[in-house]
Amino acid sequence: MATIGFLNINGNDAFTTYGIVVKPKNYAKLLKFPTRKDNGLTTNFKDENGEDVYLSAPKYEAVNLALPFWICGNNELDFFNKYAAFRTLMLTGAEMNWDFLKMGGSGRRFKLYYKEMSDFDTLTKTSGGNKVYCEFIIALKNNHPTTVFSII
Repeated sequence: MATIGFLNINGNDAFTTYGIVVKPKNYAKLLKFPTRKDNGLTTNFKDENGEDVYLSAPKYEAVNLALPFWICGNNELDFFNKYAAFRTLMLTGAEMNWDFLKMGGSGRRFKLYYKEMSDFDTLTKTSGGNKVYCEFIIALKNNHPTTVFSII
């Protein structure tokens, strides 16, 4: 499992700094199209098929994401130190730059903020080693559903 150099949060490597990794096969959740807002200019005439819809200047809902993560430490102390640093970061309430460095060749930035976290799945030691890890899901919100940010 390659973990370093895949995700930076506010310029910090997520694995090195916080011990976190997005579980494999979940990056595609970031690419889901946003839901189009109803602009209030739709008319459904009873004596006509379909609807008359004003389609110019569409607006979109914010995107809610639920990303599954692993958090891993080299030992119990390292695990809890990384967990504490990640907790502090998430609870600032700020919108953060989440840079997925391998997405689309040159990487892709999402401006996301924390909403909530699931319960930890079992806190486990790796077999035959001292590494400690657990799984959890973080709910994040993207208030910029149509903006593509480049990583600077």
